[in-house]
Amino acid sequence: MGESAAITEGKLSFTSIVPRGQWPASVEDLPLLLRQEELAHLRGVTVRHLQRERRLGRSPFPWVKDGRSVLYPREGILARYGLHG
Repeated sequence: MGESAAITEGKLSFTSIVPRGQWPASVEDLPLLLRQEELAHLRGVTVRHLQRERRLGRSPFPWVKDGRSVLYPREGILARYGLHG
């Protein structure tokens, strides 16, 4: 991933500053819709793992498809972990 790929809307993505498998200091630092790469980074799993969960109908998170992109709403992720945004 290049430096430009880590920049979202003029600011650095949390994946470039938070170690894999750890949460940012504030949940407000998470985007409203997380790409599957961002959720995999947050959970400390691979994108392939997320794909397998979706295919088997076992994803613990709500998700939507936008064209070829898979997006996970931040609120669904926070609700799953009992956090509030």
